[in-house]
Amino acid sequence: MVYARGRYGDGSTGDERYGPYGGKPTVRADVGHIFSDKQGGSNTRGNIYMQEAGFNRTIKENHDELNAAMVGYKHTEQAMRESRKHGDLDSGMWKGRSSYSVVDQGKAEWEEVGVRTKKGGGVDKRCRAVKRGEVTVDKYGMQHGLGAKAKEIIDRKKQDDDLLGLMENMKIR
Repeated sequence: MVYARGRYGDGSTGDERYGPYGGKPTVRADVGHIFSDKQGGSNTRGNIYMQEAGFNRTIKENHDELNAAMVGYKHTEQAMRESRKHGDLDSGMWKGRSSYSVVDQGKAEWEEVGVRTKKGGGVDKRCRAVKRGEVTVDKYGMQHGLGAKAKEIIDRKKQDDDLLGLMENMKIR
């Protein structure tokens, strides 16, 4: 679901920023969770943000670190705090991790595919992916092209996992 009622401070509507409500396939943004429900994230205000639909649908509930890097340190800290209190974050993969370490992990993964993120969240427009036109940022601050870049990250991880599996089978260490 996308925000489609009312007006923002600049006079724009949710329809203008994110696509028409129920207007598939033109919807450009989803309400995404920083820490997914599958990973113990809470369904609270501090754990959600508007994100590019293609990015959200590419990572599904498997790459919270990429969301964390996109929203920055402060918002991830709030999301983690709320998800520990109202969710089940400490029973999954983020148990014992700090919000800073999750953001740093995501930043490193984005950087591998040319996307640099800012401390406070969002894409640094000086990064390689923006300069090459692979990622754009519209006048409302919504990033576009992150779905394809996230797929690159996922594909790289799969290749790395396949290589590690092959090495283990060959007993090479």
